[in-house]
Order: sequence, then C-alpha cells, then structure tokens
Amino acid sequence: ANAPSFSPDGNQVAFLMNTTGVPQVWRVPADGGWPEQVTFYDEAVRWVHFPPVGAADRFIFGMDRGGSERNQFYLAARNGSEVVDLSRHPEAIHEWGGWSPDGRRVSFSANRQDKSRFDVYVHQLGPVEKGNYSGEDRLLCQGPGGYFNAGEFSPDGTKVLVLHYPSNSNQFVHVLDVATGEDRNLTPHEGEVRYLSPKWAPDGKSV
Repeated sequence: ANAPSFSPDGNQVAFLMNTTGVPQVWRVPADGGWPEQVTFYDEAVRWVHFPPVGAADRFIFGMDRGGSERNQFYLAARNGSEVVDLSRHPEAIHEWGGWSPDGRRVSFSANRQDKSRFDVYVHQLGPVEKGNYSGEDRLLCQGPGGYFNAGEFSPDGTKVLVLHYPSNSNQFVHVLDVATGEDRNLTPHEGEVRYLSPKWAPDGKSV
C-alpha cells in the first residue's frame, strides 16, 4: 500500500494497493477502518490524487494499457464510476504534475509533439455530465529535450515548478509563469548537480 492522497475534507485517504495482483485505487476513512477497492482494472494504476479543495466526489488517476508505460490520466467519481479520459493521447506518455490551488486545473508533462521531448501543459477542467467532458489542454512551455517534468502549482496558482533532467545525475529547477509561459531557471550551474522533489514554501516566495 502506497501513494496516499487526502480527500479535500480530510475524511478519506485514497491510495494504491496491489493485493489483487496489480496496483488499484483503494480508499479508507482517515480515522481508520476497512479499506474499500475503488478501481477494478487488469492494468496497473500508477498514481491517484484527490483535488486540494471542493467536494470529495472526484479524483484523478493515471494508468497505461498493456504495460506500454504510455500513462494516461483519468477523472473518476468517488466510487470509481463515470471515468473520463482527460489526456486523450494514447500514443504519448503523460507524467503527473499537480493540482492548482482552486482544484480547477492540473499541470502535467507529455511527449505528444516529439517522442524524445517532454513539454509542460496545463489542463483546465470542465463540467462532467454522464461521461461527457469539455475541458482543454494548453501547452505552457516546450521543453529543451528529454525529461522536463511538471511539478506543483505555487500557492497562488500563478506559477508551476518544473524539473529538467539532462541526465539522472544532473537536474535543474525551473519556474514557469502560468499566464505567459515564461521559463526561469532557478539553479543554473556547470557540472552535475542533483535537485530532487522541489516544493513551494507556504507563502510562495521561495522554494
């Protein structure tokens, strides 16, 4: 059991567990109790995330097909029903970034335009009615090549953290402006330096 995510009201915890043979989404009351399985796929679920605010009636999860590692991400109702494909690009790999503070947008990275390059996108959630979806993606910044992985939104929702991986032993931390796509490298350096798991300070003024 791993990768827990609190519901917005703090009463539930969604997580991944492979007791059925492949990782699926489960949930359990935050104060303890018997876990309940929520998704029932033959494919492995890669991540699960509740939105940070709002009703705890929806969550996003990631999954590939046939072990292809081309992760897609899906919006589902709290009980795992009404699943909507938000990525809609099965030929591309999608990497989770984070929710915006208002729970209306998500950041992610994908190699849709060039299989050797990950770009950063922002997805605007739209209304979901009986499986129909009307949201849209916006290319925020084209990556320099290789892994350019979106991270979390700033506390005010105006910026997104990004990790650029020229190699496994060398990373750069970037900040993207959500409105303009302006890219700022916070950690220019020569040689190999590792930066892992950057997080915003609560006031959004530092990382």
